[in-house]
Amino acid sequence: MPRAQKKSENELNEQTPESREGGQLAFAYDRKSLGAFYTPAAVANLLAKWAIRCPQDKVLEPGFGGCEFLEASIKRLNDLGCLLPQSQLMGCDIDPSAFDHLADKLGTVRLDGRYLCKDFLNVRPSDFLSGDVDVVIGNPPYVSHHNMSPAQKSSVRAWKDQSRFCISGRSSLWAYFILHAISFLTPRGRMAWVLPGSLVNSNYGRQVLGIVAAQFSRTYALEMNERVFLSVGTEEKTVILLCDGFGVSDSVTRQIHCRSVSHLAEILAEIVGNEGGETHSNCPARFPIFDQLVQRIHTTTLGDVSRVLIGTVTGANKFFVISPSRARQIGLSSRYLRPIVAKFGDLNGAVFADTDALELKERDKACLLFFIPDLHLSNAAKAYIDSFPEEKRLSNSTFSRREDWLAADDGRVPDAFLSYMVHAGPRIVLNTARVNCTNTVHRVYFNQPMSLPERKLACISLCTTFSQLSAEIEGRSYGSGVLKIEPSEAKRIRLHLPDKHTPDEIDSAFDEFDMCLRNQGIEHARAIADGFIFSNISPEIPELIRGAEAELVQARKQRMHQRHGK
Repeated sequence: MPRAQKKSENELNEQTPESREGGQLAFAYDRKSLGAFYTPAAVANLLAKWAIRCPQDKVLEPGFGGCEFLEASIKRLNDLGCLLPQSQLMGCDIDPSAFDHLADKLGTVRLDGRYLCKDFLNVRPSDFLSGDVDVVIGNPPYVSHHNMSPAQKSSVRAWKDQSRFCISGRSSLWAYFILHAISFLTPRGRMAWVLPGSLVNSNYGRQVLGIVAAQFSRTYALEMNERVFLSVGTEEKTVILLCDGFGVSDSVTRQIHCRSVSHLAEILAEIVGNEGGETHSNCPARFPIFDQLVQRIHTTTLGDVSRVLIGTVTGANKFFVISPSRARQIGLSSRYLRPIVAKFGDLNGAVFADTDALELKERDKACLLFFIPDLHLSNAAKAYIDSFPEEKRLSNSTFSRREDWLAADDGRVPDAFLSYMVHAGPRIVLNTARVNCTNTVHRVYFNQPMSLPERKLACISLCTTFSQLSAEIEGRSYGSGVLKIEPSEAKRIRLHLPDKHTPDEIDSAFDEFDMCLRNQGIEHARAIADGFIFSNISPEIPELIRGAEAELVQARKQRMHQRHGK
């Protein structure tokens, strides 16, 4: 690979291939240190044909290197009749020289928002122009735990702190890549990977395979007898990992021995035949009435009016968040306890006030955060601190990043709370009690200057049929069929915030809305929200809202069906 002076990631992401003509990108990483082995075109084409089933599929290749899978994806999308396949591709790579391959093989491409010069473990769906994808495909870096560079180990530690998955510390870099890629997928999405034999031959690999398989309806691990990378100087054994139906429970896993690349083609054809042909079973759902509403009414997004962040990361919620009875049992006085919202299910209305915090204590909910006010500790506090196993404390990566491992409250009290995972739809709850929350709840910080009536209006608007449908479109089905909304997805939820209501009118509507949420639930409150937000508007809008309600029912049925694999 050609070498020259290194450019920064920001400089690279601001460039187009045209601006780089006449000189190669500055710096080429050592292929061995990156664990990079470029995939033969025949294998890439076979996997792209299996993974991409719909001309609308959006495709991501993490660590695209020599662009084999991007080339194969363009070919597959063209075969399916896609007119602009390059507009549906995304990728990232930490090696700047990979972007020379990108320009050479794909021609003129726009880097901004589609191709990022970054470590994939540091990338989030919101970093890409198109957000979530239908297909993740690629060949992740084969770097063992012992051979990771300090930068790679740092990325892995940061990823572990944010991920819901927990895997062995002996795992190779490729394991983190495929688990991180799951967060980019739309419901029923697919993954196709070329992986080393350690996926099925090591303890950590089998652990990773089990975690991945639990996220999909069907998972195939195809062990190749033929050494795929022999031509590039390595005898590394290869396993092809295929994952279909993201977010669907009742998963099935099969391990298959594959003699050669030609035998791989036969196996993939058989798999496709058993799945019922080559048509994609989950081309993205279309919501034409929602699209009409977007065109007819003025909309903004939750991200336009606020910042949405995860709650404070305690590192050990069971230790730090306790109930009043548990505090009494330990002997902790109120001096060591402060209110905290531990789960969104404890928030019943549209506002969380001091009286709500008191009610949680009276109901003996886990709603108190253990904290250290000063250096003078009671014997009970010392004993409780000492009860945390030293081995777990020293191995906890969240604790290691804090100056004081006991400082679980980051002090960033939000203006409001937003649900993270719900069976019905998302809600915003104003935080007049001024307490913090754990990372099972999202925090909302409204932009300044945004008045209290305007914030109340946003709370009501999020519960309208229009915004609830927008949330279904932006969020994803998870686990038992709940709607999971990450901060990057929440900021894309559309709101209609009419400017025709007076502050008194908003206050009155908000009180009614809050009372309905507490006593009758979100579905009854949605009717109140629709009536208030879309009142005194052009006559065709109420009719469209009724049509959007049918689309909302459709979206929720699809989410629940994904749970049952229907």
